[in-house]
Amino acid sequence: MKYRFLTYQEFDLLREDFHNYLYHFGFNDFEWKLFSDYAPTEAINIIEDYSDDIFDRLIKDVKYLEYRSDKELQVIECKEEKMITIGLNVPVNSKVNLTDLESIKSLEKSDCEGYKCFKEVKEYPENRDQTVFRLIEKGYQVVNNKLFEHLNFLRLSFQN
Repeated sequence: MKYRFLTYQEFDLLREDFHNYLYHFGFNDFEWKLFSDYAPTEAINIIEDYSDDIFDRLIKDVKYLEYRSDKELQVIECKEEKMITIGLNVPVNSKVNLTDLESIKSLEKSDCEGYKCFKEVKEYPENRDQTVFRLIEKGYQVVNNKLFEHLNFLRLSFQN
């Protein structure tokens, strides 16, 4: 298995898609019930393949990921061969909370002392899809490119 089994909640959301997937194998609902009762190992293999297929379809479309805590922000551009991370670390004693948008909007230039903005470019530790999946499982959110571009602009603007 490449990823993990879908949860019951995920599976429930994909019920119609799973029925279509089973139809591809020649099963209707009744035949699937019989098959899963009399050949549970083979049925589990089909569910495993379906779970991997779903995650493959989702992960191939991921271009950007974001991780945010109160004092850390990372946005990753997921290219084919490498990942580019732009991040911001806020000092522990700062009033700014990066999870609160109002706190970020009220940020003044005088508040920026001790902040660290960074950029890292590195190859994937394993293949792209596995790395993206593991990051999502760790709590990274799929986002668009806007925050990545904005952080990159800020990082370049404050460089000397």
